[in-house]
Amino acid sequence: MHSRLLLAPLAGLALLAGTLVAPAPAAAATDGLVLWYRLDESTGAVATDSSGNGRDGAVLGTPSWSGDQGLGLNGTDTYIKAPDHLLRDMDSISVSFDVKIDSAQPTPYFLYGFGNTDTTTGYGNGYLFATGNSFRNAISLGNWSGEQNTRPATGYNLARNAWKTVTYTQTGTTGTLYEDGVAVATNTAVGVLPSAIGGGSTTANYFGRSVYTGDRYLKGGLRDVRVYDRALSAAEVETLAAPANTESVAADLAALNLGDTSGVTADLTLPATAPNGSRVTWSSDDSGVITDGGRITRPAAGEPDAHATLTATLSRGGASATKTFEVTVEAAFDDAANAAAAAAALVVHDVDDVRGNLALPSNATWASSDPAVISATGEVHRPATGSAARTVTLTATVTYGTATATREFTATVPPLPAAAPYEGYLFSYFTGEGYANGEQIYNALSNGNNPLSWREINAGNPVLTSTKGTTGLRDPFIIRSPEGDKFYQIATDLKIYGNGDWDASQRSGSKSIMVWESTDLVNWTDQRLVKVSPDTAGNTWAPEAFYSRELGAYVVFWASKLYAEDDPNHTGSTYNRMMYATTRDFHTFSEPKVWKDPGYSVIDSTIVEHEGVYHRITKDERNNSSSSPCSKFLIQERAADLLDLEWDFVAECIGSGALSRGEGPLVFKSNTEDRWYLFIDEYGGRGYVPFSTTDLDSGVWTPEPTYSLPSRPRHGTVLPVTRAEYDRISAKYEEPPTPAIGLRLRYQFDETSGTVARDTSGNDFNGTYVRTPAWGAGVQDGSFKMAGGASSPYVTIPNGVLKGAQAATVSVWAKWTASTTINQWIYALGPDSNRYLFTGPRNGGNVLYSAITTGSWSAESKLAHNAALPGGAWQHIAVTIDGANAAMYLNGTRVASATGVTVKPADLYDATKAYSGYVGRSLYAADPYYAGEVDDFRIYDTALSPSEILELAGRTTSVGDVDLEALKVDAIIDDAASTVTLPVKPGTDVTSLSPAFTLARGSTVTPAGARDFTSPVTYTVTAADGTSRAWTVKALVMKSPVIPGLYADPNISVFGDTFWIHATTDGFAGWSGTQFHAFSSKNLVDWTDHGVILDLGPDVTWADNSAWAPTIAQRDGKYYLYFSGGMATGNTAKHLGVAVADSPAGPFTDALGKPLVAAGAYSGQMIDPAVFTDDDGKSYLYWGNGNSYQVPLNDDMVSFDSAAVRTYRPTNYNEGSFVIKRDGVYYFMWSENDTRSADYRVAYATGSSPLGPWSDRVGVILSKDASLGILGTGHHSVVRVPGTGDWYTAYHRFAMPGGDGTHRETTIDRLEFTADGAIKPVVPTLTSIDPVTIVSAGPDAGGVEGSAVTLSGTVSNDANRATWTADSDGCVFADPHAAATTVTCADEGDYTVTLTAGRSHDSATITIVNAAPVVTVPGGRPAPDAPVAVKTEVVRTLPVSDPGSGDTLTCTATWGDGSMSEGTIAGGVCTVRHRYTAAGVYRPSVTVRDDSGAPATGVLPFVTVHQPRAGQVAGSGWSGTTDFAFVAKRGGGTAWISTPQGVFTSSSLTPALILGPTATFFGSGAGFTMQVTVIDGKRDRILIRIWDTRTGKLVHEVRDAHLDGGGVTV
Repeated sequence: MHSRLLLAPLAGLALLAGTLVAPAPAAAATDGLVLWYRLDESTGAVATDSSGNGRDGAVLGTPSWSGDQGLGLNGTDTYIKAPDHLLRDMDSISVSFDVKIDSAQPTPYFLYGFGNTDTTTGYGNGYLFATGNSFRNAISLGNWSGEQNTRPATGYNLARNAWKTVTYTQTGTTGTLYEDGVAVATNTAVGVLPSAIGGGSTTANYFGRSVYTGDRYLKGGLRDVRVYDRALSAAEVETLAAPANTESVAADLAALNLGDTSGVTADLTLPATAPNGSRVTWSSDDSGVITDGGRITRPAAGEPDAHATLTATLSRGGASATKTFEVTVEAAFDDAANAAAAAAALVVHDVDDVRGNLALPSNATWASSDPAVISATGEVHRPATGSAARTVTLTATVTYGTATATREFTATVPPLPAAAPYEGYLFSYFTGEGYANGEQIYNALSNGNNPLSWREINAGNPVLTSTKGTTGLRDPFIIRSPEGDKFYQIATDLKIYGNGDWDASQRSGSKSIMVWESTDLVNWTDQRLVKVSPDTAGNTWAPEAFYSRELGAYVVFWASKLYAEDDPNHTGSTYNRMMYATTRDFHTFSEPKVWKDPGYSVIDSTIVEHEGVYHRITKDERNNSSSSPCSKFLIQERAADLLDLEWDFVAECIGSGALSRGEGPLVFKSNTEDRWYLFIDEYGGRGYVPFSTTDLDSGVWTPEPTYSLPSRPRHGTVLPVTRAEYDRISAKYEEPPTPAIGLRLRYQFDETSGTVARDTSGNDFNGTYVRTPAWGAGVQDGSFKMAGGASSPYVTIPNGVLKGAQAATVSVWAKWTASTTINQWIYALGPDSNRYLFTGPRNGGNVLYSAITTGSWSAESKLAHNAALPGGAWQHIAVTIDGANAAMYLNGTRVASATGVTVKPADLYDATKAYSGYVGRSLYAADPYYAGEVDDFRIYDTALSPSEILELAGRTTSVGDVDLEALKVDAIIDDAASTVTLPVKPGTDVTSLSPAFTLARGSTVTPAGARDFTSPVTYTVTAADGTSRAWTVKALVMKSPVIPGLYADPNISVFGDTFWIHATTDGFAGWSGTQFHAFSSKNLVDWTDHGVILDLGPDVTWADNSAWAPTIAQRDGKYYLYFSGGMATGNTAKHLGVAVADSPAGPFTDALGKPLVAAGAYSGQMIDPAVFTDDDGKSYLYWGNGNSYQVPLNDDMVSFDSAAVRTYRPTNYNEGSFVIKRDGVYYFMWSENDTRSADYRVAYATGSSPLGPWSDRVGVILSKDASLGILGTGHHSVVRVPGTGDWYTAYHRFAMPGGDGTHRETTIDRLEFTADGAIKPVVPTLTSIDPVTIVSAGPDAGGVEGSAVTLSGTVSNDANRATWTADSDGCVFADPHAAATTVTCADEGDYTVTLTAGRSHDSATITIVNAAPVVTVPGGRPAPDAPVAVKTEVVRTLPVSDPGSGDTLTCTATWGDGSMSEGTIAGGVCTVRHRYTAAGVYRPSVTVRDDSGAPATGVLPFVTVHQPRAGQVAGSGWSGTTDFAFVAKRGGGTAWISTPQGVFTSSSLTPALILGPTATFFGSGAGFTMQVTVIDGKRDRILIRIWDTRTGKLVHEVRDAHLDGGGVTV
């Protein structure tokens, strides 16, 4: 039964001395219940819906049922999935539940979430949810960026480890969040209704899980889960919370305890909150004895004790309870008693073993019986080394009022220890918050006095753990006392694992540091938590200490955020400062003070002193910006006074360039030289990286190129130790002692008889010859010969060689027979076929191969060369294991490397075995024995440097390796050819490179310094004996792989102007990946990952494994993805499937719900599909392993006629079919050999149709280039760049470096054809290809000649310059290099314009129509000239033109007198001439025609012609705003007058009345009458009157005015 039904009887129940008061239980609301999960089941995987609506939930994962205490969720896989579409039609909602959040709950997490998940990104895609991390409820129609929150004004996290009732209600735009039945937040502007999420469709409705796939699951408990389709009232919410509130108050009431209050002598600390969330208030019935806050007033001495009752009231929500405590306050002591009590309370730490200055309590005065040994102020001067210990009596006198009391302490002071040199180092560190036990203290020891070579101790387990404070330990620091024989270890009290809350850790974090003491670095005191920070501090991080001889005390410093005094809850904004306090005993500390405050956040200071100068190195904690470019790196300062507040700047940005960021610096001086080491923690990256300097004052720290650190070391300290200390630590944590450091075993094989292979290292690891050995002539003296075969001899190596070895080098000379038998092992180290280190001359991939593993072959860390071991001659092989790094060297040159190695050589030691391994045989019983010779076999327990390996190989003029920051992969060194190739990263400036060459010790190289590598550079290596050798070194920019990461079987395609690659996701053992990605590019060089487009298992029901070899085709706007897949367990046979999407970027859905081609339908595996679509749109499907199956696809693209399937098996066919068509020829291509082989390659045949018949195998077109490290080239595809004849092939190869048949990468190279159509062998490159561009000229267009026609071309990118050209010089482009531009053509016609970029081109047709010519009539007055006499030549000129600049024009004048004449055109001007033979007013015009006959006409000004001496009056010109042209003559005439009121043209004129130079005539027209009077004089004058005939009103008048232009003739 649920607890809510059991709690009702608790009302009124007395608990101890307390009373629980709860309201009478009310029934929880049921109206509107959508679902109700009581979660009071005891077993099962169903959350029963008690609402009656049948909405049972599925309980997934591993549930833990607790009856009335609800459902336990493990935080890993347990959650409840409610039915789909829960929010449909729900415009109002209430969600309520009880939740108990585990203290280890990581973030981020959801308490519940209703909505959907984007299958591509894993992000929420519309949801309603609540979280306890920054307690809030939110709703969104998209992802987090659109969340609308209902959260408390002052943010906080929901309490953990207590049942809390969380309720959210929403109606309309108002959302309310309740905690324990009390509203804590309201948002009245919620703009999303629950029903709007997913349009009502929601499939991710969870309790205990987020809709974001990357979030954490809920860890804790759930019960009484309810969802309503209405917003509950506040009273109803309070009722829902009442049972949990009552239960919590009852539990808190029972747990509340003040301890013994029968004799109180000091103020009481009264809690304000209880563990289950109850609020506690206090009241006293006698504040004169004890106040409500716990402050006591003791009766005077001699008076009786006082008594009072304290009442605690606990409340949560609507529940409350009280509990009383009887308090007796003792009377005050008299002075004598107080003095005696104070004396008795005195503590002097470590008085029985005084090794340093004492901290004597300051509330007493002190006297010493021997001040020369211990002064009265606690300074200690120990007896000399070898002297007897001294005993000193310290007397303390305490004064209280008029009384005094004394107390004696007997101190034992041992002599000073004997001085001893430091012969090693102890490393104390933590390993990070990403691990459950990572925030504890670990130790490592250096290998001898080498500060760069370390081994973990205590089997890699913590040496100190915490049970106090946060139970987390970080940033341990050990300091040795100045006397040398006392050690203090301090650490940060902080635990981030399980909560991830960095903000809370700096607001409410610990104010204390953790302290231990030791006298031997092995036995440490119990931990103690000592408060050092002020109450205003939010954290106490990374404490360190330095002993100040001036103070006679330790200066302890740390980082704290300090908050304002009036901000007790630390809610404001602040930053970390460096603080310090002083102490003598790490028990009592001075008041903390600020030590470094630059005005921004700094943490992690460390100190080193040299010649009286202190050097402080600190992390700049600011976020990186232009104003703080050195943030997240280190700054170095110096000062002569340790407590100086103003230090001198030395350097900043320490670590930048070598690290991505750095913190946690530790610094120490070398034991053997004037060199200082600085370890910087590249947090989020490699962890600690060592730097060093020989000049502290310079501030220049150089990264160490070679080092071997413990696994995952984080902020700690390195302490130099003596041999005795080193051995003591080793004896404690490393039992039994490890063999001597360095060379552990050496077999020189100089025996000539017997069964013992003598170990000449001095460690007595003598080997045993098994079977009958044979010896030969070795590299030096003898060698061990093995014939191979079942009876071949070998050597058994005794056990213990690798015991405790944290690093290793295995060196051997081998002379292999070049046997065709693969998987021979030259040597094997380890106990069995699960754990081993070996090297073999040739594996199944036909390459020299080495590996280390503790998980058999599938977990090997691999070292693969690009070719087999050369046979028939002596070759030197060396393999090094150094922390996470491994390398293989051939003849001194590094030929393979691996990172991320997790196996240490010591892991291969097995105490139960009698052997460490073998020389000449494998640990796999089925493998063949080695055939060949070996000599000088060595095992070291350190990783030799490349220089040392070159020396072992005898290559004094060779280059072993190259160090160059710009390298993308290891340099390619060809020792035989004396060449080095430097594959550098894209963007590298090859004009200034400074490669550092690894040489044998004593060898040198010239020239030095930076060189220009635009062409090869010659270097000379000179050995110590003077011999020299020239090396040719070249650089190439390595732009491959084109897709970062491990992807294989690439299918390249092009749709429009976008290229696509769909590929197998590689890097999984057995090719067991499940996901397909899509990548797109506009230029074949820069690729965008569109994420997972199909995931077998979630997206495909019939396959959950082996997602291989996708291919894509398009039809009718849909995209079809064909792929291979199978099941991970059971019947794992491979099928062929097809999925469909609206975009090549997916998401794809299974088109059939079953395989397209099921396993077993045909012989071999149903894998490696390819689709070819012919010019007629018909598509064909190809697939198969061992046989190629070929069939036309039906138009639906998801079916075919099985009767039409053809089988083709060319010579050497294995898999990976692909088909293209070029110039009418079909090319069928395939991959040969095994994909795990370095010799994987591509061959082809040709045919006359997509289904053949095919020719015989023509030849190989793609294969490895071992000289460049390019191996396993195959499973290709081919694409043509649209608009070009350029073809490219995408293929996979072994990843570089260290790849193999399951670790492959994708690249692209050119595919070219010969003149007769044969495919040229592809040249595999590291440089890959240059960007390509796809162009489109756009649609055909048209326009008018001489006018701009718009061209809508496009280019896919700007990698190649776009250029327009036309097939006519008469077409001009506005911008010939802009894809979208205009073109203007001079003449009509059809033109071809072509857009080209790179090698891609496309054309469009431009149709230009004729344009009429243009006549430009000169502007001005309509009758500008004076009258002319008949037969006077009239000449008119006017500009003419044609938009078609190629047209020929003619012009014709119409003169108005019935005559026409042809004009002449010159220089764009038409000239016409005419002589009038009769008087009159004429308006000539000119018509221009082009050679297509298109006309244009222009009307010219009036020409007025008169007959002299014929009694005529003529005039033309203008006066003011009046223009006129007229001739009055006998028998009539014409007048044209233009005025602002209109144009008046006469229909009749009277003959003129002429009086000398004056003449007058009258005329009339439509509705008007006019009078014109002129005077023909020196300055002509005119008078014009025009009347309205009907009204007689004067319409217009020109009063006796001079002419402004033209003239009159009388």
